[in-house]
Amino acid sequence: MKHIVIDFEMQHGEMQLLQSAPNVYQTEIIEIGAVMLNDEFEIVSEFKSYVHPSYGKLSDNIAILTGIKDSDIRDAPLISEAVSSLLAWIGNGDYTVYAWSTADYTQLSRELAGKELMHIIPQDLHAHWVDFQAQYARLAGYRKNDRPSLVRALRDIGEVYIGRSHDALTDAQNTAALLKISQNPAELRKVRERISLASAAPEETLSQPYTLADKFGSGLLDLMISLNYSDCASDEN
Repeated sequence: MKHIVIDFEMQHGEMQLLQSAPNVYQTEIIEIGAVMLNDEFEIVSEFKSYVHPSYGKLSDNIAILTGIKDSDIRDAPLISEAVSSLLAWIGNGDYTVYAWSTADYTQLSRELAGKELMHIIPQDLHAHWVDFQAQYARLAGYRKNDRPSLVRALRDIGEVYIGRSHDALTDAQNTAALLKISQNPAELRKVRERISLASAAPEETLSQPYTLADKFGSGLLDLMISLNYSDCASDEN
């Protein structure tokens, strides 16, 4: 069994260009990051690809937020090639894909559908995809409907987010650290104890970075459509 942890960075397309293709989903993936774990949940391989957006150039806000440069995506593969490379990297055999919230799968499926590219992914991909944010919240003993951010989940077990926020590969690596912990019953007991104590204390303001998906979960993508881009860029791992 292969365990894949994945994260996307995305941006809103330019409205003028989107108006020429009204059926296209209005946010586009511009970076893919993923790690592959073995049965011991140790990282054995990594994948990273920038993606050239079809409906807009890199905005200043997203460049600042993610560290992505125009030169990174100018000659990068289009989404069809990037996703095909990702699937080739995953390879054959049994696998499970983990992502922090449902936002990444929603983005992938809606963007590919809008660009008439659903044929490039397995029809049963959704059956292999796990909302690890919800799964971890249950395993770690968070209160019902409490969907912790990735930074908060790490903080609650005495860890810190390692690396630059809004880098897709770095987000995947940090999520993989929690995934490994979630497989260890003894570690989970410690996690539940820490979270129980933390829930009894006043909530602190996070000083560390968080992601778009952390803040809005699966509602992010629809929000990005209804809000103008500058509003979206200000919210964010």
